[in-house]
Amino acid sequence: VVLGASGKGAAQQEFVVPASNVGQSAAASSSVASGGASSSPVAAAAVAGGGNGEPARIVAVQEDSKELIDEIVALKDELEPLEERKAQIDTVAARRAQRVVWYGAAGLCAQWAFLARLTWWDLNWDVMEPVTYFITTGSGIVFYMFFVFTRTEFTYDSWLARLKEKRAQRLYAKEGFDVANFRRLQDKLEALELSISPVTALALKQREWLDDRAENAAKAASV
Repeated sequence: VVLGASGKGAAQQEFVVPASNVGQSAAASSSVASGGASSSPVAAAAVAGGGNGEPARIVAVQEDSKELIDEIVALKDELEPLEERKAQIDTVAARRAQRVVWYGAAGLCAQWAFLARLTWWDLNWDVMEPVTYFITTGSGIVFYMFFVFTRTEFTYDSWLARLKEKRAQRLYAKEGFDVANFRRLQDKLEALELSISPVTALALKQREWLDDRAENAAKAASV
């Protein structure tokens, strides 16, 4: 049985869905049907067919729901290349930040070797003791100033995270990547996905499945 739209003259859209999603589709339909009349612009939907692994058909309802799905799909298509580009930039930033960490480790090793040389060969502990004291207290001052400027307790993890962030921001500016626009699109997509009903979310999932199937078919045909 396929449930149609609620309301007069409501436009309907038909989607072909994989049989693996039939159970989820039916559950969503049952929850909508048992809840009585809904204030959502999306009315009930149900699944027919789909036995033995064959595709089932789901009838989504009103046209405004289709427009919402189209908007979400368009946003995802717009975000996909931006996410790939951002991931590439973040990878480069993380690599450069990790390089600084290794430089810091090399500097500490060099400092240790230098102090050991002065303590046991060139000078003695009586001379080097106040030197090491001031190095230790100076390190404490540096860590405290890190907190003053960043309002973050100094840990190696927080330091590394800040290094990554700084280098990523520089790369964003250098590559002309608009982070503000990227985050605005992400927030808009998240808000839309949270606002849709379970039935519309199901129809969106089937739409994405159809798009992926068409894309794979086009790739196979071009080979």
